[in-house]
Amino acid sequence: MRGPGRLAFMASAWLAASGVAAAAPRLTVGPVRGDPRVAIPAQVATALCGTFECVLWREVSTRGRPDLVKARARGVGGVLTGVVQPGPAGASVALSVLTTSTRPARTWTFPLTAAGTLRTAALQQLERELKALLAPPAPPR
Repeated sequence: MRGPGRLAFMASAWLAASGVAAAAPRLTVGPVRGDPRVAIPAQVATALCGTFECVLWREVSTRGRPDLVKARARGVGGVLTGVVQPGPAGASVALSVLTTSTRPARTWTFPLTAAGTLRTAALQQLERELKALLAPPAPPR
């Protein structure tokens, strides 16, 4: 192999070996109970599916519930679901990510805007913390 083809091959091999070209973690954004307009899952999916490789809810659920056996079979590292909670100061949403069991690996509670959506800062925090939680372990040196 000569010329640009060889260079491209060598570059892709280097990226793969260095971990730079590692695939994004896989995530499913599931339903949020108490959100009849489905605004929160749509907003979260829009914010996160550029950073994560998103897998459809129907591929990792059974009878409307997360199915971690299906999730593992599809390489999904986290299933994010939630519930809207009314409160005296306004509604909030509790979002939980399931990783290896039906017990959440992490739960976040964020206040909702008057429109029933998450603020940008909440989405940024969620993205940052999910990246840290779902990142594949670094290879041993």
